[in-house]
Amino acid sequence: MATSERMQAVGRGVKLLRRRAGLTLREVAERSGVNWRTIHRLEAGENIGLEKALAVTDVLGTSVEGALEWGEAAGGEAND
Repeated sequence: MATSERMQAVGRGVKLLRRRAGLTLREVAERSGVNWRTIHRLEAGENIGLEKALAVTDVLGTSVEGALEWGEAAGGEAND
């Protein structure tokens, strides 16, 4: 799997987990210390850097690898 495909899957996983937790972008931002626009970019599949991605996934109770697995399993579900 190419890096861009992995980032897309991580983004899908983060979005799915955030929605399942009932959290808004702004709530995750407040808890993680990462700007909500940056989280939005992560959910869109952009590389925001490991430190910020770790802060976001920690708030969601998972790891970057965990978000990747959720995103791979979800396919397009998080984009609905």
